[in-house]
Amino acid sequence: MNIIVGIEDINLYGSRLSVSAKELAAFRNLSEKGLKDVGFTKKTIVPLFEDPVTLAVNAAKPLLDAIDKNTIGLLIVATESGLDYGKPISSYVHRYLDLNTHCRNFEIKHACYGGTAALQMALNWLRLESPDKKALVISSDVARPHIGHLAELTAGSGASALLLSHQPKACIIGPVTGYASREVYDVARPTLKYEHGNPVLSLYSYLDLLELAWEDYAKKASISPQNFKEQFDYILFHTPLISLVDKAFSTLLKNIYEDIENEEIKTSFHQMVYPSFLYNYELANIYSGSLYAALAGLLEVVHEEKGQMKKVGFFSYGSGACAEFFSGEINPAFTSKVHKKIKEHLETRRVITPEEYEKLVYDYEDILHLKDYTTDLNNAYYKDLYQNSNLLVLESIADYYRNYKWS
Repeated sequence: MNIIVGIEDINLYGSRLSVSAKELAAFRNLSEKGLKDVGFTKKTIVPLFEDPVTLAVNAAKPLLDAIDKNTIGLLIVATESGLDYGKPISSYVHRYLDLNTHCRNFEIKHACYGGTAALQMALNWLRLESPDKKALVISSDVARPHIGHLAELTAGSGASALLLSHQPKACIIGPVTGYASREVYDVARPTLKYEHGNPVLSLYSYLDLLELAWEDYAKKASISPQNFKEQFDYILFHTPLISLVDKAFSTLLKNIYEDIENEEIKTSFHQMVYPSFLYNYELANIYSGSLYAALAGLLEVVHEEKGQMKKVGFFSYGSGACAEFFSGEINPAFTSKVHKKIKEHLETRRVITPEEYEKLVYDYEDILHLKDYTTDLNNAYYKDLYQNSNLLVLESIADYYRNYKWS
């Protein structure tokens, strides 16, 4: 028996600050071609009183305000920006979301695949639970700086929050998934401050595992790979940069259809993939949350189209490496007060100058290792953008323990 589960509601949170990708590229003397390849218009910046915990809580809280929180039986937080080798950030998130004692919580890590691993684990849990139970999956990350490199334009910060249930008003997630794994040292965070990256290796690993995961999915779903375009109205990708998604889609179609023309690929890309970039443009690559930012953007676009359920393919990739291809059906009639506010939230963030951005980045790096720290909440960012906004902020660190408060 196929038990229907999926996403009941969705939210994104990108702090209250951003920087223009174009202005940052000019500030760093990065090439126009590089800026075009990246494709993002802005990237999220976190002030010193935000971190992976606050991003996660501020993304999820609006979803919980409208429901009975006692129905949440599972909380999973995916992150590669963990703050402790033992204590998961999910424990802080559980506390500040005021979830019940009998809600299981844990942190999960597998680079940008972690959010999908959490999603699939939570969906399988739901299939075994009573219909009134819900799960909460959050992906939350803070980017490494990459000062002066093209990756600086791609690395965003932010969080996605998915409310999962037996009433998937936004998106039904199908039970069939295709996997592919291979040990690769393409992107990694061997220390709290350093991020290793081999962009060429990561590109080829992404493309290789996409092909393998798709073939595994097609085999399990008993469909001919040649029916790819007939199977889906839209395809959502983990989006580390726009040009990589373009390349991935093109490579996949050429592998499936030997005689396909470039013009047909271009048309298919604009029909099946391009609409999902709405919020990725504003956030840049938010790691595990990137794929679900694409879903949130597509839900906004198809809502304008109305009509029947839309078939969607999802491709998730995480360095290291693991990938997964799965499918779902999104509802063009979906609407929620929370999802409606995503666009306004992202568009009304303060766009700071590259000089302001650079100071914040260096100051943030300086506090990462601190045992004790008291946040300055008398600065303009807090007073202008956070005060009386009921957002969670970091108040202090005492003997490595993090204390938070509501603004």
